[in-house]
Amino acid sequence: MAVWVNNAGIGTVGEFTETPLEAHVQVVKTNLLGYMNGCFAVLPYFKKQGSGTIINLNSLGAFVPLPFASGYSASKFGLLGFMEALRGELAADKNIHVCDIYPVSVNTPGYRHAGNYVGALLKPIPPMIDSETVAETVLDVVRSPRAQTTLGWPSAFARIGYALFPGLTRNLVGQMFREYFKIALPSPHTEGTIFESKRETGRTSGSPAASGAVFAKASHQNHKSELTTPLLVGAAGLAVGLGIFLALRQSKSSASKPLEKHADYPLYQRMQGSQIARG
Repeated sequence: MAVWVNNAGIGTVGEFTETPLEAHVQVVKTNLLGYMNGCFAVLPYFKKQGSGTIINLNSLGAFVPLPFASGYSASKFGLLGFMEALRGELAADKNIHVCDIYPVSVNTPGYRHAGNYVGALLKPIPPMIDSETVAETVLDVVRSPRAQTTLGWPSAFARIGYALFPGLTRNLVGQMFREYFKIALPSPHTEGTIFESKRETGRTSGSPAASGAVFAKASHQNHKSELTTPLLVGAAGLAVGLGIFLALRQSKSSASKPLEKHADYPLYQRMQGSQIARG
């Protein structure tokens, strides 16, 4: 055996305490412990033969925390730490490589399969790359192993932004999602494929209609169904620049206002209610 690829991944979207604890646990089991199980199984063979390459599909979420996807963030941050520790253990084994790939949002059916506990219609985050690009990158890493490969400029940009201004970047991401939850089309709560898989024969990409949007936009005035790509690309591109500007102008950045807590209502309903009240 020459190559082992870890590529299991699931996620949930919702406020931490409004998402079932067992859903958070399942995300961590799949995204982190699943990779640990894979490495534990294959490393004895690689050590015996003196060579081998482990390739791990990680995420932008390993560098930047994602509010409302706390279980996913925990799994991806944990995976980054685990692989760094493993590389340290294998430093003397020059022909055994541990390689991580960090793509920006990938257009796969995974968004439709996520556990949705926010009550808003979920869509992929642009700009996206297709699964074929990720597959080609995996093959390239097989041919030329390297510790880390970042796919898509937002991944590199966000990584730098969080390294320089962690609190501000975190709060900007959280506020972005809060604003989108307010205007998103409603969607029923669902556990997705967190606990049970759903087969989609031959499908490797998400819905074509999902391209260029995070959440479908609700409007009573027109039939625009999606947020445009330029809006979201601009938001991503300005995040670090805004962070630098505010850091220079202010001695301390202000955090986003905390969500009002009403245990009887899900996050999406509370957001919508606040909009109606102000209207």
